[in-house]
Amino acid sequence: MLNDIWQLTYVQTVNATRISNVFYYRQTTSDGVTDPRED
Repeated sequence: MLNDIWQLTYVQTVNATRISNVFYYRQTTSDGVTDPRED
């Protein structure tokens, strides 16, 4: 049971990180940058 809760929290954290990364990527691409890690 505890493992299921941990797994659910982990999945939510990964999804939130992925969504924020996509949002950040779209913000940088609007400025003409293809890779947000590349300066």
